[in-house]
Amino acid sequence: MRRKHITVTGATGFLGKNLVPVLLKNTYRVTVVGRSAQRTFGNAVSYHTADLLKEMPVEAVRAADAIIHLAGEIAIGPSLSAPRERIDHNVGMTLSVLEAARLSGKKPLVIFMSTTQLYGRTKKRVVTEEDLPFPLEPYSASKIMCETLCVMYHALYGIPYIILRSESFYGPHQRSGMFISDTVGKMMASDHITTGSLSARRNFTYTGDVV
Repeated sequence: MRRKHITVTGATGFLGKNLVPVLLKNTYRVTVVGRSAQRTFGNAVSYHTADLLKEMPVEAVRAADAIIHLAGEIAIGPSLSAPRERIDHNVGMTLSVLEAARLSGKKPLVIFMSTTQLYGRTKKRVVTEEDLPFPLEPYSASKIMCETLCVMYHALYGIPYIILRSESFYGPHQRSGMFISDTVGKMMASDHITTGSLSARRNFTYTGDVV
C-alpha cells in the first residue's frame, strides 16, 4: 500500500514541531519546506530550502497528496507598526504554495491554517463559519486575503482546500513571551508569581488536540 505524502511549510515553527512527529508516527511520508537548511527532524523527512516569498519549489509538492501550510507571520503586535510587510509576507507565501500546487499537475489538498482573530471583537460567546469576518488588524486581514486565494484557486484550477480557523495554541516547543509558557515557567521557578488582570477571558487550544 502506498504511503500518503504530506508537504509541510513552517515545519520548524511551534505548531510544525508538534505536527511533523505525529505525521511520521502515523507512517506518512513527509517533506518540509522553509528558509532554514537545519535538518530539525533528522533523516526521517525530505528537506527543501526555499524562500516562500519568492516561490515554492514545484518538486517539493509534485508527489504530495496534501500540503499543510503553516508558514507565516503570526505576531499581531508587530503587524500594527508594519502592516504592509506582514500582509505581503502572509499573502505572498500562501500564493507561492497555491501556485506550486497548480503547477504540480496533481492538485494536492491544501490545508491552510487561518485564525479566529478575523472575527474581530464580536460580542458573541461562540462564533461559527456562518459569522461574518471583521478583521481589526493587519494580521487577521492578511488571513482573510489568504482564505480568498484558496477559494479562488479552487474555483479556477480545482485545487481542493481546507481552512482551519484556529484559536490561541499552547503546548510543547512554545516560545517564551507567550502567556501560558511564561506562566508555567514562573511557576517552575518560584512558589510565588505575579500576573496581570484576572478578569480577562480567552480560549486556548492544546496543540495535541489539533495535530
